Amino acid sequence: MSRRAVAHLLWCFILAVRMPSTRSEPTQAEFEEFAVRHPHCFQRNFEYRPSLSDLGREGASPGARSLANCQHLCRAAEQCVAFTFFPASKSCRFADTLAELVESRAGAVAGRAICPEQSQVPSEHCRAELPGNGFPGLSEHTSNKAWPSGRQPWSLECWPKNWTGGYVPCQTVRVLEDTADNWAGQCAKLKLLHGIGQAADCRQRCLENPLCASWHAGIYGQCFHGVGRDCYSANHAARPGKAQRLQHGEVRVLMDLTGWHVVGLHRVFEKSGSGNFHGNTDAIVACKKICYSDIKCQYWQYSPVYGCYVEDASQDYGPPYPLTLDWAYRNTQFALSCMAGEFIQHYCPKAKTTAYPTEPPEEISSCMSRGFSYKPQDMGMLGRTEVTSAAACQARCRRMLGCGSFTYWPDGSCHVQMGGALRIDAGDVRVISGPPWCHNTSNGTTTLAANGPAPAAAAAAAA
Repeated sequence: MSRRAVAHLLWCFILAVRMPSTRSEPTQAEFEEFAVRHPHCFQRNFEYRPSLSDLGREGASPGARSLANCQHLCRAAEQCVAFTFFPASKSCRFADTLAELVESRAGAVAGRAICPEQSQVPSEHCRAELPGNGFPGLSEHTSNKAWPSGRQPWSLECWPKNWTGGYVPCQTVRVLEDTADNWAGQCAKLKLLHGIGQAADCRQRCLENPLCASWHAGIYGQCFHGVGRDCYSANHAARPGKAQRLQHGEVRVLMDLTGWHVVGLHRVFEKSGSGNFHGNTDAIVACKKICYSDIKCQYWQYSPVYGCYVEDASQDYGPPYPLTLDWAYRNTQFALSCMAGEFIQHYCPKAKTTAYPTEPPEEISSCMSRGFSYKPQDMGMLGRTEVTSAAACQARCRRMLGCGSFTYWPDGSCHVQMGGALRIDAGDVRVISGPPWCHNTSNGTTTLAANGPAPAAAAAAAA
């Protein structure tokens, strides 16, 4: 059994026995300070797996007083190039070059032992790097060695993240399929979003959430989001009123998977879509679009015998990192019939990335939130005014009869809304909003809000 497989089994056991813990907040200000100084070094709500302790290395999981202390311990430890700090348990876990950055449910903060120098130039992983001969390899080492940088790029390594670890919206969004262009859009296994009754709002929510692959507005006012299953099958009677499949950002092809069989992918439609395609060419295009619409999908393959298979990160089972010949074959029946497929990388060009913090966030009251605004933007005939802080914008709202909320934008714009206005994603985590009064801060104490941007919240709703 390979080292990665052993680590995976160990990690599953750890998850099974770990008791839930209360999230600790004392390191919030510390994390914000670190994240501002080194925006590409630390990721909140992420961790490196497997850690050296998962692999049986003694002394690779020490206690740590703080995030800074955890980084210091990692720098002094042999083989440690990255670490994960768990605020609740004050523990630190070391990781080597083979560890992968993955989402965490334990309030963790992932970081590098030595933070890279800040640069406006995208990393080589995000520009032009492609694997050489020998990928996938017989082992993790040989697979990583086939890449010029010495390792396979991580999933979403080139997608921008904000200071809370959420995926930042990309201003480049393409419509891949549309019911207005005769796409049936009859997908199974979609997520119902409550409180959204209009097709326009359902669509807008999906446009603003990079994790939303498609939106579907039901004929009775429902809103559904998700990648979907069997979208081309004639077995589904319910046809949506309106629906679109979207591609957020850009896609770079890393490898042609024609004639391969990547184990761990999940079928999204059978053979040729139950007769909904004119031929294999149309089925291949549809299969490709499904993976292109899901920024967590790195692999897609189509076989006229077995159907369309894509990576589905929401499932417990999937291709490992890095990909090796234990999980990729050339001699199976699927491989021999595979007509098309790709290993891809999703990214958002820097010029199209929604703004996120580059300087310390303003101290705000605990009742305020970051990354949200309200719709409609203004109450009555009132429009934009310019103020110097979120507190000043809140004070303006208090002076207005009927004002239920305010929104303060980073350019100094202040907008006030009537009570009952709809809270929406602002598309910029620097935006501050809240009620006219903070009833839970009688002594006027302010804190650095821990609220993340709306994309993370929307992603959770769509998960």
